[in-house]
Amino acid sequence: MKRVVGLNKLADSVSATTETVSDTNSVPVARDTEALEVDYTEVEAVVVPVITDKHGRISDSLDAITKELKVSVVPISITSLLPEAKTLQRYDILVVGGERYVSAKEPRQNVVNEYKKQIYNTLADGVPAEISLWTEIPTKNGMVRTLALSKAEWSLLCSYFRRYNPTVEREKDSGDVVLRVGF
Repeated sequence: MKRVVGLNKLADSVSATTETVSDTNSVPVARDTEALEVDYTEVEAVVVPVITDKHGRISDSLDAITKELKVSVVPISITSLLPEAKTLQRYDILVVGGERYVSAKEPRQNVVNEYKKQIYNTLADGVPAEISLWTEIPTKNGMVRTLALSKAEWSLLCSYFRRYNPTVEREKDSGDVVLRVGF
């Protein structure tokens, strides 16, 4: 399938630059390029107030980040996500303690099962479960604090243990985010 990826006006004619892509190839192809100088003029900059991830391209880039870091939640500050991005195809945007995070909408079942087993065993021992959800992950720019579980994952765990008063709370004094079951 041929797709027009750019139009260039040369003198009086317009030529289309095309590339062959498959239906599954929606990620831009890296090209060997050289940036040319741009002289910005005194016109008012265009602002797109709301960006929606209609085609999933933003989610594709977030998938690559979460896969590389082996997490389902990352601070927006370590991504290239623009503040105008409001709706993502495969991620929720969370605000915790004033910081924005992207959180996968699909739970990682293997991770949920590990937490489920841990909570079950703790409750079976007659003790309420209390699990801090903060974790630190290594990035190329140093350690970054993020949540160990996505909203979808902690919601699933709370659903499993709904008979035991589960909550997810942010403690105001320490800023810790804690999953509590059986309190």
